[in-house]
Amino acid sequence: MSVTVFTRDSARHIALVNKLATVTNSVHAVIESSPPSVTAPPKSPVMTEYFSRVQQAEDHIFGTDITLDPRVKAQSINAGQLNQLTQQQLVAALESDLVIVFGSSYIKGWLADALIAKNAVNLHMGISPQYRGSACNFWALFDNNPHLVGATIHRLAKSLDSGSVIQHVRPKFTGQNLFHFSMQAVAASHDALAALISNNQLQTMTPQPQDSSLEIRYSKNADFTDNVASSFLQRVVDSAAFSQLLSSGFPLELINPIAF
Repeated sequence: MSVTVFTRDSARHIALVNKLATVTNSVHAVIESSPPSVTAPPKSPVMTEYFSRVQQAEDHIFGTDITLDPRVKAQSINAGQLNQLTQQQLVAALESDLVIVFGSSYIKGWLADALIAKNAVNLHMGISPQYRGSACNFWALFDNNPHLVGATIHRLAKSLDSGSVIQHVRPKFTGQNLFHFSMQAVAASHDALAALISNNQLQTMTPQPQDSSLEIRYSKNADFTDNVASSFLQRVVDSAAFSQLLSSGFPLELINPIAF
């Protein structure tokens, strides 16, 4: 099987590309650069601390080596350029048997139509439809719903995070801090997706439509304020209660749930 991945250039994104290179015949990766930090607005001290903790967790789970597997055919583009590409520029990418979207810009226009026609799969960091939008696993933790931290493997749809679900994935808790636990959800989603491909299940499992009545929160970037970040950073986790909630089983509404 050949696969194309539309993704970004951080360690967690490159880690998925490299993992897929071990379970497929060929990988074509369309990799968007992250926006230059020099153009980002200044962060407050609390935001600086929060995102430093996120980066430490990513380094802990995925390491700091973001070298692509030499078997990967990479196509690098600038941040914000994805929806400006022409069909001719993506001919090779669209020839793959399977297309996966993970962390790319929101895909629109002709490209969205083409990927949906190919039954493209989106890897959403969050349990959807309960949590949709941005930073979903953060908000699940903030809402004291650690059992809804995870990922959703679903068909790509024009509406954000709304495609039919193939599988829900949850990370296992081994006493990590909340940042590590949230980043472990990313690693768990990689393992689950690779397993589905290796077992030839990704294209044979019947996706199930999402039930929008189950939505708990649709989060936006503007919702994540200094006060919210500060409250989260000060939180003390009861590891025993946290573990008990996670070990009580999968919520009934999850679809083909699995834990890694």
